[in-house]
Amino acid sequence: MWINLIGSVVVLVGLCMALDSRRLVKKYFNFGEENIAVLGLKIVGFMIIFIGGIILMANVK
Repeated sequence: MWINLIGSVVVLVGLCMALDSRRLVKKYFNFGEENIAVLGLKIVGFMIIFIGGIILMANVK
């Protein structure tokens, strides 16, 4: 049960990171190439979603 909760939270964090990446970059990062930072944050967010999905799928009985 706890593994499912952890996996769900990881997926949620990754989803928020991927979908709100432009707002997060404007709020927390301050450098010239905003589009590259947004792309990098989206890639990291989708990788976190993938990891959370693996956690959830590995715990299915």
